[in-house]
Amino acid sequence: MTRVVFYTSLVILIAFSVNWKIGVIKEKRQAKVISINNEYKEHGKPVEVYTVKRSDIDFYERVTGFYQNGQVVTFVGRNQWDKISIGQKVVVPRFELEGKVSFKSSKRDDLTGLYKVAVRTIKPLEMKLTDSFVLDIKVGGVKDALQLPAPAVKTGESSPYVWVIDEDKVARKKDIKTAAKANNFIQVVSGVTEGEKIIVRGSSLLEKGDQIRMIEHSEVTL
Repeated sequence: MTRVVFYTSLVILIAFSVNWKIGVIKEKRQAKVISINNEYKEHGKPVEVYTVKRSDIDFYERVTGFYQNGQVVTFVGRNQWDKISIGQKVVVPRFELEGKVSFKSSKRDDLTGLYKVAVRTIKPLEMKLTDSFVLDIKVGGVKDALQLPAPAVKTGESSPYVWVIDEDKVARKKDIKTAAKANNFIQVVSGVTEGEKIIVRGSSLLEKGDQIRMIEHSEVTL
């Protein structure tokens, strides 16, 4: 009698295990397959976008300077010298200081063959520094200009272009005409309008007619 109960229990246990295993297999077969392609089809390909807008663009010449007798001194070539004028704004990123160009030599330095330029900071440097540091001298700018992050502008065979997002969230190429570049932004003369959404990153994944998922571009300088 004991054996009968044992073997009966064993058969029931095996049958239960087999049915459970079959159920697991069926559940896995019916489960949705997760893949990159399926995610793209359902949600669209992720791209980082920037909304075109107008703002002022400032142009800077970056030079290397050093501390000397209470002022900052730098030596520049003729090309930069032509752009620099006394009174121009200067930024010293390392010390979060601003200043102005206070002197511009009209003659080349005998030792270096470069032109000496001096800067007075609004707040004096409180310590004498022996190493050099970066200066950004503002040499011009454009008011109320259309601009795009530099990574958004691609190089085409005949002209630069961008990927524009249309009302149906479909990406398409659009030729543009560019002008000056400042920091990590490029001035656009024609080809885009204010309010359009331009792809900054992710365009390398795109093919014609792809649906996309937009992620807003961070406006922190890259």
